[in-house]
Amino acid sequence: MSAAHERVEFRHAVEFTVSITFVVEGAVRSGTAERRAMRVAERLASSAARAAGVVEVSARAGVSHDGKVVWPRVVCFDAANSGHDTVERGRLSRYVDPERERAYGSLAAANAAFRATRNADLARRRAAGCANRYEYQLEQRFCECVYCAPATYVAGLTHPYPQRSPHPINAPSCVCGITVGWAGARCSSHRDVQVVALEGDVPAVAQAARMDPLRLACQPDAGAADGGAR
Repeated sequence: MSAAHERVEFRHAVEFTVSITFVVEGAVRSGTAERRAMRVAERLASSAARAAGVVEVSARAGVSHDGKVVWPRVVCFDAANSGHDTVERGRLSRYVDPERERAYGSLAAANAAFRATRNADLARRRAAGCANRYEYQLEQRFCECVYCAPATYVAGLTHPYPQRSPHPINAPSCVCGITVGWAGARCSSHRDVQVVALEGDVPAVAQAARMDPLRLACQPDAGAADGGAR
């Protein structure tokens, strides 16, 4: 079942704005007409909130000239169930359907999870000296680190060529991709860098993390548990 923010009702929703200009008759006291006009705007907003298929309503209104609002004000209306009451104490300024509100919450949670995973990915790439470790990088750079070329790293752990082989294929490598003397070794810049697997990684990254000699050395029990993966 898809998340609330992934449903058609949320993804294909359309924001629509209607500009209505009306004139309210004047009164003896200054400001009376403006107050009457705002009450009309409140009724219009409440009516829109109760219309079929409408899942969100907010409104701004104010005195206008030739249909252009000079000083727009936030409209607080009776059907509102959200927003802040800083404009008018005890009165809200936005209507959101409960299902729509749940979809917003679902979207916010998904975005937060994405940002957390993205930050964790960049952090592990920075630790490993990955060429694609920059957040605002426009193009993917060629890189042979364990996160960009995990299958190559795993091959160097499982079936490395002899040290004196002229073939670079399956040569043991550090997490940064530099060729090292033996399987699982690290270069001088990444002696203590462990392989980190995140949810959503390709299987090869998870396998590299399970087989990482540094991780196994820090967790002896894990070595016994993952012995079959060697």
